[in-house]
Amino acid sequence: MVTPRAIVQLLNYAATQPWGEIYRSSLPIAGEDGTLSERMKNTAAEGRIFAKTGTVEHVVALSGYATTTRGAHLIFSILGNNNSLHAQTADAVLDAVAVAMIEELGPAPERKRKK
Repeated sequence: MVTPRAIVQLLNYAATQPWGEIYRSSLPIAGEDGTLSERMKNTAAEGRIFAKTGTVEHVVALSGYATTTRGAHLIFSILGNNNSLHAQTADAVLDAVAVAMIEELGPAPERKRKK
């Protein structure tokens, strides 16, 4: 048993190591390869999420690194425990949260000043 906070702490530690970029680049990319090749295609998250998936009976997970449309760099862990959803439905929920994270998080866009 592990918490999302513990996973984020581990991923943060990895990111600060000399091998951190190699580790990050080894993770599947949303909409491009590995276990995420068919997930989040044609969304704002495609190519912006480097993450590991996980599925065990009644548990789904998505944890890794992301860059939002606003340029913020995130480390995240989403765990769905004790759910009764079918795997594809559970994955769709995680994907929707990930897409929303990519679209909404980060600094607010700067407003143009009126002269």
